[in-house]
Amino acid sequence: MKRYQLLFIFVILSFALFAFLPANAQPKSPNVVIILADDLGYADVGTYGAPKIDTPHIDKLASQGMKFTEFYAENLCSPSRAALLTGSYARRVGVSTVFWPDSDDGLNPDEITIAELLQEEGYATAAIGKWHLGHKKPFLPTSQGFDYYFGLPFSNDMGPNARPAKGPYDPLPVMRNEEVIERGPDQQQLTKRYTEETVQFIEEHKNKPFFVYLAHTMPHVPLHASQDFRGTSDFGLYGDVVEEIDWEICKPSGWEIGNYILKAKEGTTTIFIMTIRMILSSVKTKSYTTWRRTLGSSGIWLLTTRRSSKN
Repeated sequence: MKRYQLLFIFVILSFALFAFLPANAQPKSPNVVIILADDLGYADVGTYGAPKIDTPHIDKLASQGMKFTEFYAENLCSPSRAALLTGSYARRVGVSTVFWPDSDDGLNPDEITIAELLQEEGYATAAIGKWHLGHKKPFLPTSQGFDYYFGLPFSNDMGPNARPAKGPYDPLPVMRNEEVIERGPDQQQLTKRYTEETVQFIEEHKNKPFFVYLAHTMPHVPLHASQDFRGTSDFGLYGDVVEEIDWEICKPSGWEIGNYILKAKEGTTTIFIMTIRMILSSVKTKSYTTWRRTLGSSGIWLLTTRRSSKN
């Protein structure tokens, strides 16, 4: 039943997006890129009304695709990810709260994720960024349908700087597949590093269907932006962080992620799904999020396609 549920969701999204393609375009196996921004307010990008945060590249994606404004969703880090990847209510797959560095459980590997379905269809699959569905081996992305993983296994406030009621924990781990390769990373560089990993994976698999789940750590607190973006927005550090995410998605030098997709073999179509795990309180990060939206989380936000016409 769960398998058919996920297939149904994917088919509906595919039909909706293919309506934007030329009549003679009939892609068989579209690439899929899901970009998740953590704690980004509903109205903190231009296409949803942000007056002081500049996101021209995300806005362009929205203008060329489909934008959604109503949804039901989870409001915590781990449940929102469980729902997004399985197509089920998080509680139905046993994820009702947030996993911590001292948690022994995670998303049951018996649950079926969209990555597993696409993997069975010959897709190369990667999870890059914040995972937060269990950091022990049975629950890692490589046990949930992903061929490759790079990122933080949980939130960026779950290290030595953990909130008073929890921790302190060891310095944050950076993982590649099932191994910890680094401790205490420079969080100012996380957004950039995630982009680099995404681009590398797409470059290596551009001649076959691929699925990339890019889950940005930011703008979850504590906020960090690279030196190139600190102090550049009109909305403080929070605005700097959001504008860097926008720039990394579509760098002016060539639409960073999309640039490599366009190099894929002729006729390749890519579905972009950008979604957000919205903040619980708009006061928390001085977000422009309207109060009627503050309890929303991880709803489908905007969809668009990119089609390659040449190698």
